[in-house]
Amino acid sequence: SASRRYAPNIAATWMFQKSFVHPVGSDRPSTFVNRLMRQNYENMRDLGDGVLRPFNQDVVQPRALLRVLGLATVRDPLNIPQLLRWIGPAELAEWLGHFGLMLA
Repeated sequence: SASRRYAPNIAATWMFQKSFVHPVGSDRPSTFVNRLMRQNYENMRDLGDGVLRPFNQDVVQPRALLRVLGLATVRDPLNIPQLLRWIGPAELAEWLGHFGLMLA
C-alpha cells in the first residue's frame, strides 16, 4: 500500500482555493474575489518572473509567497480584515502552521 507524505505547500494551497470561492447563498461581496486575485497578480507581476512563473505553474515557493503577501498588506491593507472575515480565524491558524512548515 502506498503512503501519502505530508506536503505543507499543497496543504497551504487549499486556503487559496477557499478564499477564491464564492459559496452559493453567501453574503460575500461579488467583488471580493476579483479584488483579491487582481491584487495578488499585480503584486506577482511587479515582483517579476521569479515570483509569477512558479505560481502559474502551481509551484508554491514560501519566500516568494511571503513577498507577495507582504506587498498585498502594504498596498491594500483594508482587504486583510475582509479576508480574515471570509476565511475565518481557524482556517488562518491552520494555514499559518502549513506555511511555517514550508519555511522550515
